[in-house]
Amino acid sequence: MIVGIGCDLCKVERVDEKIAQKVLTEKELHEFQQITLIRQKEWLAGRFAAKEAIIKATGIKSMKDIEIEITKEGKPYVNHPSLTIHLSISHDGEYAMATAVAEHV
Repeated sequence: MIVGIGCDLCKVERVDEKIAQKVLTEKELHEFQQITLIRQKEWLAGRFAAKEAIIKATGIKSMKDIEIEITKEGKPYVNHPSLTIHLSISHDGEYAMATAVAEHV
């Protein structure tokens, strides 16, 4: 059963290293720092939009409580003890957007 749907749009120029420190988990921050500078802002905007979408879908209070991982096939996912969270992240020019659908396991 679906318990929530969320979406978010983030302008790439809005995010920076300061935002990264506030919203990324330690594992995500390490991944962020391994990315080329040219790609960092786009990647971070996608993660920011995804975390906002997940918060809207689930009611989770803090972005640091959400860790986005990637499958071998390149699909983003979130481990959650009681929910399955379907997640899509997309980029187009100066924007990143994400949609999340949360359902009971």
